[in-house]
Amino acid sequence: MEPVIDSGLADFLKLPVMLVAAVRGVQGKAAIARGMGVRLSADRAHVDFLVSRMQWPDAVLGLETGAPVALTACDPKDYRTIQVKGRLVAVTDADANDLALGTDYRNRIFANLRALGVEDRQIACWLAAEDLVRLRFAPVTVFDQTPGQGAGAALASSAEEISA
Repeated sequence: MEPVIDSGLADFLKLPVMLVAAVRGVQGKAAIARGMGVRLSADRAHVDFLVSRMQWPDAVLGLETGAPVALTACDPKDYRTIQVKGRLVAVTDADANDLALGTDYRNRIFANLRALGVEDRQIACWLAAEDLVRLRFAPVTVFDQTPGQGAGAALASSAEEISA
């Protein structure tokens, strides 16, 4: 079975793209968290998404294995946007590799946004690298969310369904 995330989407996720996840956080309420890096497993069957527990506690606390996750990635240069929906597999404290990924992501997204005229003081308030946790999820469906006529179109899907 082919992975839901193809090589083109994998390449897109390696860019310094804006990352936001929607989850069920504290007491099952909807919550969002900005990401501090994303990594795919070698077989693209899992997505690791880094989040600051300190900055986004409502999103991180109360997460349960099997819960739905929606990760949105947007390239601020052209607004190409995709959304990957899946099921949470694990929540763990960030290890040394994750911390390196978070630092690299922060440096690259800062540089990308600076080149577009965004000032550091505008960025720093929502890109915290402290107290990182790794959310691992299994992708099930990918959607094109780029503004325009094709927004919302499914790009890939597995046999599994995602429901709230």
